[in-house]
Amino acid sequence: MSKRFSVVIPLYNKEAHILLTLQSVLAQSFSDFEVILIDDGSTDGGLRKVKCLQSSQIRVFCQENMGVSAARNRGIEESVGEYVAFLDADDSWYPWHLEELNELIEKHDGYGVYSVAHEVLENGKVFKRAQPCGSDFKGVVADFFLAYSNGFSLVNSTTACIPRSLLLSADGFPDGVKKGEDVCVWLDAAIKRGFVFSSRVSACVNRDAQCRSDTNKTSEIPYFLKWLEGELSKGVIKKQHKDGANKFLKKSFLHNAAGFSLGQNSLAFNKMCELQVAKSFRMRSLLFILRWTPAFILKLMKKLKNS
Repeated sequence: MSKRFSVVIPLYNKEAHILLTLQSVLAQSFSDFEVILIDDGSTDGGLRKVKCLQSSQIRVFCQENMGVSAARNRGIEESVGEYVAFLDADDSWYPWHLEELNELIEKHDGYGVYSVAHEVLENGKVFKRAQPCGSDFKGVVADFFLAYSNGFSLVNSTTACIPRSLLLSADGFPDGVKKGEDVCVWLDAAIKRGFVFSSRVSACVNRDAQCRSDTNKTSEIPYFLKWLEGELSKGVIKKQHKDGANKFLKKSFLHNAAGFSLGQNSLAFNKMCELQVAKSFRMRSLLFILRWTPAFILKLMKKLKNS
């Protein structure tokens, strides 16, 4: 039986968080949904906790550890909803999340990506992200690249919602990628069919959680940087989005380069310098500054940015 939404949750060693995550979904005011949970070879007790819920709305599938992309792709394949709403296994939704998404869809049918504003839990405190489109925005984002580059809070793997048919017609999440694998999916869907956003906060991203991919020490550079360079070089990006796409690429590049510099990950930093976006004189100059700026100054800049 078809549902309005399929909520796809990849699970890998999130025993401490998965119950709260699922409870936030089951508490939704909009009830026409199913939950597709893909256990990606967890080695903790998270799966046992999921089974204790005994909810008919939750369908669980298990696979060997193949990575988050493979888990999300499996979830999409197993889903029956018109729209796939993504959620990480350590984050949560407020009770009106799906209702807010459904309202966006009703008013703006046929678009590629629907997303909402979110809060962040970090160091035990909840803070709001900068609003990319203003505090009272609800509608079509004309230049989604430009809006995304404004604080990188437009969409993530806990707020994104995409038509299932569009996901099935695309290449899916890139297998084997551990960093930035989701951003190219959001951008690809937005390039094809546009972006709709609500500034009403309806999700919370838990940065205090265990095993978060955005805090790992991998030397892998974000996949979407190379992907977007390729899309720009192939001329896939429409003329009205090229300026925004270039700005997003440059800001994302510098944001990640600063993170690698702060983490003293010289291997990853050097890999970033090999990208085409790094070849201009301005970028080389900024990279030189980042490379030699003391860590305590970078930490202070990060603190001020998030305050």
